[in-house]
Amino acid sequence: MPVTYRLTVWALAVASILLASIGMALAYTWAFPDVQCAGDLCLITQNVFTIPAMLIGTGLGIASLIMFLRQRRGSPLAAKH
Repeated sequence: MPVTYRLTVWALAVASILLASIGMALAYTWAFPDVQCAGDLCLITQNVFTIPAMLIGTGLGIASLIMFLRQRRGSPLAAKH
């Protein structure tokens, strides 16, 4: 496999771990919660970065896994093992 392909898979894996970790840290610590009030009722929710960070991180992780498995399937070394 070309080096650029391996670097792309590695970069996607690292980015997915970082984004998922940031999302989990934000969800766990409730950093910067959004408080929305309507009259006497207030709703405290997660900030706008928590859920998208976890979803994007998960998507990047799935993409890197798919790319890695395609690389292993097409590799001549994979057939020898």
